[in-house]
Amino acid sequence: MKKSNILITGATGFIGSHVAEALLNEQDYQLIVIVRDKGSYKNTDRMNKRGAILFKGQFYDGSLLEGIFKAHPIDCVIHLAAMRGGGLGTAKEYMLINVLGTENLLNFSLKHRVRRFIFCSSVGVHGTVPTNCPANVGSPLNGDNHYHRSKIQAEDKVCEFVRKGLDAYILRPTITYGPGHTGFPKILASLVRKRMLLLPSNDIKIHLLNVLAFSQLLIKMIKTESLNQRIYIVADAEPISLTELVNLIHFYYYKTEYPSWPKLPETLVRFLLKAFQFIQNEKWVTRMLLLSRNWYYDIHETLQAFRYVPVRTKDSFIKNLCD
Repeated sequence: MKKSNILITGATGFIGSHVAEALLNEQDYQLIVIVRDKGSYKNTDRMNKRGAILFKGQFYDGSLLEGIFKAHPIDCVIHLAAMRGGGLGTAKEYMLINVLGTENLLNFSLKHRVRRFIFCSSVGVHGTVPTNCPANVGSPLNGDNHYHRSKIQAEDKVCEFVRKGLDAYILRPTITYGPGHTGFPKILASLVRKRMLLLPSNDIKIHLLNVLAFSQLLIKMIKTESLNQRIYIVADAEPISLTELVNLIHFYYYKTEYPSWPKLPETLVRFLLKAFQFIQNEKWVTRMLLLSRNWYYDIHETLQAFRYVPVRTKDSFIKNLCD
């Protein structure tokens, strides 16, 4: 039986590396991977040895895409590549990579009659923290930094190509954690281990996503024939209290709960937020918001559409990150 060709972008990133690994475990797919530099990433040799076909270049390069689509008729595109996070580039760079780059990939997918296009967006389109919790796919959009604005614009491009006839879908994952991560969850665990985290005076709820569960959801999305909507939020089974998560991490390392004394008064939180906003430091504005405000989401539509089986953060965080 001939394998279906799946083109994946961003396969060397944290999320993409796990998605690529999950796809390589499937017997029905031939993985086509675009990487910026074959020799600069830990998993390129592994993907190559496991049968993936690697192409070097930018995922939005027209000549590269033309050659790939002609040589390997693509059945499905999984678009994970992006300039991620706030404060990593200029507005122009986010536009070039996240918006115009996505548009070019959409163009080739429509031209070559790709069966399905899956775009990885972010719950950040609702803002670093959503206006109301739990946020759902219909909640207000809030492009509060360059990255989130670029994701909103990229989603608009996807919807534009849906109207042109492309069978395209949008996934909005929340912040992911898992083996090999170096982002917010890893920083959180490191601060707790060093006892350097100042908890807010009011406990908050946060909503994370196990990257291994997300990878399995993507495979289900490829296989599901009929879908009732175009946008899905993906997260763990339920939000978790920040204090509970911090205590879990601290107990893993020290067999005791986190010290109760490091509390950050709300007045100081507001002052620091305004200060970082004034100097336009997106990275620290994001960090302050994530550690002082609620952010959690409604995933019942995702559960129904894919029979998605999410994990519970308190059961999987330590195993998949701290270990």
